[in-house]
Amino acid sequence: MRELKQKAAAKTRAGKAKLVEETRSLEKQLTVAKRKLAKLKSAAPEKWRELKGDVAGAIDHAKQSIGKLKDDRSQHDSH
Repeated sequence: MRELKQKAAAKTRAGKAKLVEETRSLEKQLTVAKRKLAKLKSAAPEKWRELKGDVAGAIDHAKQSIGKLKDDRSQHDSH
């Protein structure tokens, strides 16, 4: 996350704004995933299965967002 913020600081205004927005979105997603994980840790076994799917979905979404940010950064860096 720190690396993305540093890259955003070095970009043009338009590129910087996009990276800052995407970084904030990713931070929110990570916060949601952490909250769900905390619930998962304290859940009863039957709730665990339900929350496990939610946590897995949040983690997958965060991974996709990180991959997209890396792809976008690579495309911008090559120009």
